[in-house]
Amino acid sequence: MDWAPQTDRMKDVFALVRDSILQVAPGLWWSWYHSANDFFPLRAFLSFGRSGEELAFCANFWRHEGQLVFSSDVSYTEGRIIADGPGSVVCEDAATPLWADSQCSLAGEFFMSQVDVVLALLAN
Repeated sequence: MDWAPQTDRMKDVFALVRDSILQVAPGLWWSWYHSANDFFPLRAFLSFGRSGEELAFCANFWRHEGQLVFSSDVSYTEGRIIADGPGSVVCEDAATPLWADSQCSLAGEFFMSQVDVVLALLAN
């Protein structure tokens, strides 16, 4: 499967999340990162931070024993998970671009639902 469309989808999702957060907290640094290899066909991260704090929105597709697994989460300083997002497992042979697109859409909805949570955490 070609993962370029899902990579672009996650980039679009993260742009919405980034813009929503930076409207309220413009002083944060941010970065977008994605990678791919045989084990992880797509890993995507959006990070925000300021002195001593870092937040990360993560979406991962990975292979495990003939299955393709998707997970998403939001973590806070030192990788502490503050919200688990949607996840799914499918037989790798049955994984289709439509399945992968739907996982990206669910992650996008989840990430947008966490914007206010993240902003409240940063306000403290």
